[in-house]
Amino acid sequence: MLKAQRDIEAFFQPPFSLPTMLICLTEICQNRLGGSQALGLAYGTVFILISPKGANRKIITHELAHIAVGRQLGSLAMVSGRLPAWFFEGLAVIVSRDARYLTFPKGGYPDVALPSSFREWRRRAELEHAQLYPAAAFKVSQWMDQNDGVFGVRVALKALAEGEVINFN
Repeated sequence: MLKAQRDIEAFFQPPFSLPTMLICLTEICQNRLGGSQALGLAYGTVFILISPKGANRKIITHELAHIAVGRQLGSLAMVSGRLPAWFFEGLAVIVSRDARYLTFPKGGYPDVALPSSFREWRRRAELEHAQLYPAAAFKVSQWMDQNDGVFGVRVALKALAEGEVINFN
């Protein structure tokens, strides 16, 4: 867990305090808590639920990235739609260095329509995760290449937190 925390601090810079986490080590635990097929779920900025199959550095780091972004932006910015869901998820893939989703085909993913709304992302992600997550990571990596990489992400998140509108396309 401390390695995941260090990954978050290295990317986002400010000291990062861990949220409350529940890591289910058995399917019985997971089923008692709703039986979601997700490997991990972040709830707002204060709680993370990790499934038995998600109890690893990459998944925990992915969920901690969501917490870090949410804390930086605040609830209002998160629900305002100014941060597209694809950017939120793609950034978490990049921060966690999840190799399942970081091998991109030449030309990217022109046929994958990435949802901007979090509601639409959640609706599609369970069935389409194999397409959505790498396509989102690809689009975020392109954005980062054009906007000063990690530094550009930090600047954009700070600007969003201050009420500015950022073009992520």
